[in-house]
Amino acid sequence: MNIFRFEFRHLQKTNLIWTIALIIVMGLFMFLFTTLQADFTAFFDMMDGLPAFLQDALSLHTLNIGTILGFYGFSLFYILLFAAIQAMNYGMSTVSIELSQNTADFLFTKPVTRTKILRAKLAAIVVSLLITNILYTCATILALNLVKTAEFSLTALFLIQLSILLFQLLFVAIGIFVAVFLKRIKSVLPITLGFVFGFFIIDMLNQSLADIKLSFLSPFAYFKPSFIIENLSFDPPYFLLTIGLIFVLSTVTFIVYHRKDLPSI
Repeated sequence: MNIFRFEFRHLQKTNLIWTIALIIVMGLFMFLFTTLQADFTAFFDMMDGLPAFLQDALSLHTLNIGTILGFYGFSLFYILLFAAIQAMNYGMSTVSIELSQNTADFLFTKPVTRTKILRAKLAAIVVSLLITNILYTCATILALNLVKTAEFSLTALFLIQLSILLFQLLFVAIGIFVAVFLKRIKSVLPITLGFVFGFFIIDMLNQSLADIKLSFLSPFAYFKPSFIIENLSFDPPYFLLTIGLIFVLSTVTFIVYHRKDLPSI
């Protein structure tokens, strides 16, 4: 419990910054929606002028961006970038920080198993992400209701918001999995950005090429707002894949972390 409290308090300043950043990005898109309401025709004409592959990459053919929910789905294309960086950064940091700050020797000589230590650290991350998502969801509901031009499905919105949390939990699992196999990490941010933008580019290629095989290689393809809005549910194969990956990556991480040889100070 002491480890959990320490890790949780340690995350809160960073968590507040990320939460505010996500809300600001969402707010900017909602402001853009109100600006475009005066002349959506001109905006559509501009989008039609984009190359076909870019229109596909931006999901312009699958989302009705003239509606508030469709436009919010379009904005998630960018908001999820921030959410992924936040989550993977948390995951990598929680494993690597003891080595980078040379506190592993001290921590692992305490009468607490490595499994319990990692469990407490991950619990702190999950609770922090829950706080982020609750605050972000409240801000999103408020913003969408302020700028809406017609009623929208709250069920679809809540599923989209839940998908953000699941998406982040997957990136936490990826982060801890990657970090546990690296000996020392000077900075987690470059690695995090590499993975996140790599997955992001794969998803853009997937939407442009319409290659189903590529969609399984990028978490950005697992929770498409267009599918959620149309079906009021998650896409079953991708939802199961997400849960499976979180479980497998976390389990492997716990096993490796328990057996890992840690360098002394």
